[in-house]
Amino acid sequence: SGVLRSKLRAARDAFAQSGWREVMRCSDDGARWAEICEQAEVEISAGEERLYFTSSEVPVIPLELGIFGSEIVRSPNVLVASLDPACFGLQFLEQKLDSYKLRLNKKAVAELLQLADQKLTAGFLFDHAYAHLELANDLHDHLVGQPCGPALWSQACCLSEAVSLQLARVRTTSLADLEGLAAVFPELRPFEPCARRCAEARLDAAVALLRRSLR
Repeated sequence: SGVLRSKLRAARDAFAQSGWREVMRCSDDGARWAEICEQAEVEISAGEERLYFTSSEVPVIPLELGIFGSEIVRSPNVLVASLDPACFGLQFLEQKLDSYKLRLNKKAVAELLQLADQKLTAGFLFDHAYAHLELANDLHDHLVGQPCGPALWSQACCLSEAVSLQLARVRTTSLADLEGLAAVFPELRPFEPCARRCAEARLDAAVALLRRSLR
């Protein structure tokens, strides 16, 4: 992470050099560049948290994890707060795609779906993955005039898996056992401070997304 932070400091300083901006085809929007650097800082911090945080062993819940015959499973890491990479403030579709250096075409939909999958495998970054999928769905709707089934389906999976991990953390399969506990993944919407109400809202939203994906 030390090397990455050194490169990030160099990137912050480089914006003041007009020649570098021309090479990178950047605009003169210093606030925009500062926001990108801030996102990079958050990503590095989240990576450090995943790397150095020691998770604990808890009993397997086969119903939730689909793993039978094992006695323990590693609990998920607790991550630091992170920004949604697809949402740098209120931007138009073209501006969001430009943040990824993507064009307004069907190929970009596939790339966004892949990016979302990478965010999930990187450490349960549900809010990041959800944002990528939302952008993929918006782009698909813009191009062909209808929602993107795989994106909606994957968004539902993000919500349901977040509930599954909440249940696994308290070693239960009952939503009733979440009453009075704090909800996890606060950056993932919908969100309620109470774990039970949050889980119920997320499952309801997941069902609605699944229905839309199958139309």
